[in-house]
Amino acid sequence: MTNSSNQVGSGCLILFGIPFAGGGFFFLVVALRSLQNPDPKFQNPLIGAFMGATFAVIGLLIMAAGFGVIKGSKRLQATQAAYPDQPWMWRKDWAQGRAQGQTAGSAMATWVFTLLWNGISFLPVYFFFTRGLSEKKPIVLFFVAIFPLIGIFLLFLAIKQTMRLARYGRTSLQLQTLPAPLGRNLKGTIDARLPYPLPHGINLALSCVNRVTTGSGDSQSTSDHIFWQEKKTLGSEQIMAGPAGSTIPVEFEIPRNQPSTNTQNVSNEILWLLRAEADIPGVNFDETYQVPVFETRDSPNLQDWQSHEAIEERAHPPTAPVRPTVIVSSAPEGGTQFYFPAGRNLSAAFGVTFFAAIFSATTYAILHLHAPLLFAIVFGLFSLLTWLIALKLWFGTARIVANSNGVSLHSSTLGLGGSKQWASSQIRDIYPKITMQSGAVPYYTATLVDTSLRSFSMGNALRDHNEAEWICTQVRQAANVQPTSAANK
Repeated sequence: MTNSSNQVGSGCLILFGIPFAGGGFFFLVVALRSLQNPDPKFQNPLIGAFMGATFAVIGLLIMAAGFGVIKGSKRLQATQAAYPDQPWMWRKDWAQGRAQGQTAGSAMATWVFTLLWNGISFLPVYFFFTRGLSEKKPIVLFFVAIFPLIGIFLLFLAIKQTMRLARYGRTSLQLQTLPAPLGRNLKGTIDARLPYPLPHGINLALSCVNRVTTGSGDSQSTSDHIFWQEKKTLGSEQIMAGPAGSTIPVEFEIPRNQPSTNTQNVSNEILWLLRAEADIPGVNFDETYQVPVFETRDSPNLQDWQSHEAIEERAHPPTAPVRPTVIVSSAPEGGTQFYFPAGRNLSAAFGVTFFAAIFSATTYAILHLHAPLLFAIVFGLFSLLTWLIALKLWFGTARIVANSNGVSLHSSTLGLGGSKQWASSQIRDIYPKITMQSGAVPYYTATLVDTSLRSFSMGNALRDHNEAEWICTQVRQAANVQPTSAANK
């Protein structure tokens, strides 16, 4: 965003917060007076006081955010003038050689949203719940109960993040590469109040994310689309003792064919995020750092980076998974068999089933309340689609057989399915592709590309990138396929 846009946006925030704060204080004063001198026109002064206080706090927070944007905009304008060609110097923490953890900001945002959600929904929930009890309409009670349940869940998240912040404090990634050049390495260390040694090690994941914000106001929504991700697990022997507890070394190779960090357009951002997770009794360590990744003079030429020699030089063969999802064995017809069992990813199956049930319940409510038929048709189609996906996740199987003749695929869901075959000469590549995403977790599908550049999904719902890469490598080797598009993945 430009500085003028920031100023306009901050002014709108302040103007928007004034009526919230003013109205909230007005109702709070009226409710408190009614508590001292009961007024028959004010039947529920406690609810009025609660709603008034909530709206007053929300208004003050919105106004504070507006003033914060103004202050930040002035600092950014001065920094941009000093470093016009070095965008990694525009952020205060990056300019100091570190990437600040996001837990503190996330906890604050969660608390604000939790107060907003519960404060605004409390009164209508109270009204419709009492109405549903009096009119004995269970369908009304069912949908009204969703709002406080969501509020309780948000409160749980806010408390959990606050506990994590209190235990581990504000952590940061000390950057050894500022910025990390595309096509080179990201290096740094994390000093955290973690026990040393860490018995279960720590999981690291570096992701290139496209964050897209659509709509505005109440209809605004933000979604993250993962372009690329690599994961590493560091054992306890790889973690050093540090001044705060443990020092975690960070090093990732960054592909040259991914976009640079770009936050100029808040509606369409490119972010590079490093996530660190450790299993600790009580509250797990879970922190995310936004790291600077840019194209610099140290970045190699894209064509040189994609050359076969460069690919072979930086190749790191995937290793066999410790806890495999896919069952690998000898095929009766010769070659190697890769069996994708039913229900191989329970978390994804449960998630899709939950949304399918919500869509089904919404469709039933629309029909029960005699709403326009179009709404029932739309929600019914979404319900049917999500149930089909859920059935495939729960009961779908796939069997890949690879030998010197080529690759064959046999897929089935509740007895329904089909088969496909490809000769080795018809296969251009076999590689893992991100086809589904749940939050920050991508799910991979073993994808075959034929010589006509058509793509075929062979086995999906693989959460572990290393296993997905290993499966594809094993299939290619068994079928004597030499990949020709690895540089573009």
